[in-house]
Amino acid sequence: MINMKKINYFLIFILIAGCWLFVSKLAQSQISQIDTTLTWSTDTYTPLGYQGKALPVRDSNIEVVANINDSSVDPKKLIYNWFINDYFKRESSGLNKQVLTFNTAITTNDKNIIRLEIKNTNDTFLGITYLSIKTHQPEIAIITNKYEIKSNQEAQFIAKPYFFNISNINELDYKWGSDNQEASKTDGNNPNILILKINKLTESIKKKLSISVENKNNNFQRAQKTIEITLIP
Repeated sequence: MINMKKINYFLIFILIAGCWLFVSKLAQSQISQIDTTLTWSTDTYTPLGYQGKALPVRDSNIEVVANINDSSVDPKKLIYNWFINDYFKRESSGLNKQVLTFNTAITTNDKNIIRLEIKNTNDTFLGITYLSIKTHQPEIAIITNKYEIKSNQEAQFIAKPYFFNISNINELDYKWGSDNQEASKTDGNNPNILILKINKLTESIKKKLSISVENKNNNFQRAQKTIEITLIP
């Protein structure tokens, strides 16, 4: 007769041994992982004095760098395989290819998932790292020190662009307006500056002042901003 008790003990032994082998392999895999950090940068425009990070927009160039945080490993002797949204970037991958460059125009997604797989020259898998890069919209800010303007006074408003693919602010087309009417007095040499002169008033008036900006070389890159000002007698 079959000894069911012995069979059960044998099956339990096989199960425990299999679990131990799986955990052992998993631990070895984790030990072999290389500590890698992915950092990115982009070349969009930011005003002088801006202390934040430039953000990518549609049609921006992005550079991603793989930083190996293990001093015992020579980064130049590793093979880097780069993926963008699961698409293998063959031309950017290979031995000592620590840098990935791409343009956000390759996808209509507002988020790009970067995946880096690292191997050594013996084709041994060493690790995988992910990075998510979100694309944004260009922005425009209106800077002024006067939100209340008295009769017979002038006020200056400055438009400051952020995150356009430009090298200077003159590559943008500026359109100033007030309550759906075009504002007339701008600085000819600095179209991002509006000088508003207030005529004599008999009562206080609230008005909307707006700016619309477009990249002359890329009409997909646009931004708008509206503020409220008060004109007082």
